[in-house]
Amino acid sequence: MKFDNVFKYIGEYGLYHKLVTLSICCLIFLNSFTNISTVFISGNMDHHCKPPDEANCSELYLGDCWNTNDSMSLPPDDEGTLLINETQCRMYANDTTEPIDCEHGWAYDRSRYDSTIVSEFDLVCEDSYLVSLASSLYLAGFFVGSILFGLLCDFLGRRKGAFLGLALTLSFTMLCSLSKSYVMYVSFRFLSGISDIGLNVSVFTYVTELVPPSRRAMVSIIVMIYWCFGIMMLAPIAYFIRSWDKLFLTFSISLSPLLLLYLVKSLYCQYHTMKFDNIFKYIGEYGLYHKLVTLSICCLIFLNSFTNISTVFISGNMDHHCKPPDEANCSELYLGDCWNTNDSMSLPPDDEGTLLINETQCRMYANDTTELIDCEHGWAFDRSRYDSTIVSEFDLVCEDSYLVSLASSLYLAGFFVGSILFGLLCDFLGRRKGVFLGFALALSFTMLCSLSKSYEMYVSFRFLGGLADIGLYVSVFTYVTELVPPSRRAMVSIIVMIYWCFGIMMLAPIAYFIRSWDKLFMTFSISLSPLLLLYFFIPESPRWLLAKGKTEEAKLVIQKIAKRNKVGDLPDDILDNLEVGCDSSESTKTSPLIILRYTQMRRKTVYITYSWFAVNLAYYGLTYGVEGLNVDVYIGTFLGGVTELLACLFTWFFIQKLGRRCSLAGTLVAGGVACFINIWIPVTLVAFRTSLAMIGKFFITSAFGIVYIYTVELFPTNIRSTGLGICSLFSRVAGMLAPQILFLEKVWAPLPLVAFSFTSVTSGLVALLLPETLNVPLPQTIEEAEMITRKNNIRGNKDFESLQMQGAANT
Repeated sequence: MKFDNVFKYIGEYGLYHKLVTLSICCLIFLNSFTNISTVFISGNMDHHCKPPDEANCSELYLGDCWNTNDSMSLPPDDEGTLLINETQCRMYANDTTEPIDCEHGWAYDRSRYDSTIVSEFDLVCEDSYLVSLASSLYLAGFFVGSILFGLLCDFLGRRKGAFLGLALTLSFTMLCSLSKSYVMYVSFRFLSGISDIGLNVSVFTYVTELVPPSRRAMVSIIVMIYWCFGIMMLAPIAYFIRSWDKLFLTFSISLSPLLLLYLVKSLYCQYHTMKFDNIFKYIGEYGLYHKLVTLSICCLIFLNSFTNISTVFISGNMDHHCKPPDEANCSELYLGDCWNTNDSMSLPPDDEGTLLINETQCRMYANDTTELIDCEHGWAFDRSRYDSTIVSEFDLVCEDSYLVSLASSLYLAGFFVGSILFGLLCDFLGRRKGVFLGFALALSFTMLCSLSKSYEMYVSFRFLGGLADIGLYVSVFTYVTELVPPSRRAMVSIIVMIYWCFGIMMLAPIAYFIRSWDKLFMTFSISLSPLLLLYFFIPESPRWLLAKGKTEEAKLVIQKIAKRNKVGDLPDDILDNLEVGCDSSESTKTSPLIILRYTQMRRKTVYITYSWFAVNLAYYGLTYGVEGLNVDVYIGTFLGGVTELLACLFTWFFIQKLGRRCSLAGTLVAGGVACFINIWIPVTLVAFRTSLAMIGKFFITSAFGIVYIYTVELFPTNIRSTGLGICSLFSRVAGMLAPQILFLEKVWAPLPLVAFSFTSVTSGLVALLLPETLNVPLPQTIEEAEMITRKNNIRGNKDFESLQMQGAANT
């Protein structure tokens, strides 16, 4: 039987559960202490230069005398220097008024802290940035520890993982307190961050697996309560122990007895799933209900198209020049025709020697002279193409022009985080909840972007919008491919892409009539919000329900599909065969890090991830670089949508004939060659360059569709969303690089096309190392996924059992 059923006999949350849970959660106190203590150990201490005789009473820990002596012979602060306070960082030289650097070190105000890392390693003045760097390096340890301890917990077990994290954290905390240099301190602090997050993740996993589903929320909150109590305890401890090293030493010594809790043992068991694809023989491969659900949920992809490709319009370049003192510039009155009349008045010519600055746009003459100065009164923008973009909204021109491409990169950086986050959420919460959570968040952040009053506010919400956007796309894609049998996966994958293409084609006329970036975003979020109602009509993925052991719910969904497809009620014996049970074999472990233990899965993950990288780099480079083709941006975007639509239809036919491997390799190489040829075409041949760019985009878009289908077919059910998220995560590095590579066109014009062509061609060759998956059943377990290799003639097998029998006969 399933493991959760055992709680009917042993109790859901009895005395032993309570003792174990409340005991092991005590380990979280160390998390609270070492993490939040950053406030105290990095606390700012007022300081000034130490006098030559070193006679400063602050060194004697007499805090009251600080206010008396800290002003002696110290220069006043110059407000023009933002990062340096002259009063704290300079002194007068030999009774003169000439400020010099502190020659004898610094005296610190000890009234609040006896010592912090600021006073310990003199992290002040020019070195003050090292304080925040130390905190960042500690949190960087979280990044490494999350992956490392996830792997360790699956190899060693939850209990060993938790106490290994505790032991390492205690050790590194003590070593931090004994550090004699800044480098030594940050090294141990980084290692402490690794073990800190490992301890937290291990404890959380342990307690949630110890109880039935009905109690998981409760024990999760208990972990958080312990964290909160730890913070509350930390404050009085830090109040009485005001020396950073003694504070750390106190943590490591006082909590070390918790290691004795290792003697407490618990239970652990997981389950695995059985085959699912055979059920389509009875409920229909792609009946009426399949069609309604697929075509309905794919409507959510319109939001993806709008928010993603609209980057071309909201970040559109606007011609500009310095605004005259009287601010009388007709471009501000939205009279575009007068721009050509006034934009040359008293403006200097451009100096071609300055690559990133155009003097005509960024400089003005000073008081009717020939001396060039910066624009003192802001800029006037040409409104003939756009009413407003983020360029005009936040004055992202001249020295700040790089912030435009940075905003695009930060949006795609959200993809980086969202890929893995929503992969995990979909595997834990379910496909349907993941889809609509992503959609709701994308709508919200798009609305908040339109209301932004500063660049920082805009890029923050844009980053979060990117996180939700990719989560929505990955969730929809996973959902529709799991809803159908292998023979229909390519078709529904292409349907998702067709909706994406229609979204791009719809975006061009919408952006043509709504030329203000904030109104455009507002239109997206308001017009598509009614699609949230689909949540009440879309069922959960029955394949996911089975993978999570929710057999009864899966049966209800399957019966509903059969009824709506007019197949009728299914026999009970068919549904009974979908039962899953508890199994202790390696196939039951569902952590995505289990991929690292299987040779073929490791290789396939690396190969397919590089294909994702190349596809994203070329796709976003060609999409966001449409203005560089010297073609009308609205027409260019619409043509891009048409090109992608044709590519989707081409892909639909092509991958069913040639298979996944040859199709992916061929389209990547062809797209790279088209980009390479375009390097040699003169910029004056606009039509020819545009045609070649569209040919390149045609093949890259085709590769985009293939790589999604390929990835779904390579990963097993229990980690399919996570696997898709991992591949997508690493590809987002390419997405973040694409706007920056386009920006570097100002340095060397062919650079973007060289980068796009090189990565596309090389990834196409690497794709030939992948196995073919055409008409292969979706693997349910990691062992089945490991069987899909180039050496196995799996396309000729009806299922994985026959392949196993074939392998056994060969041995």
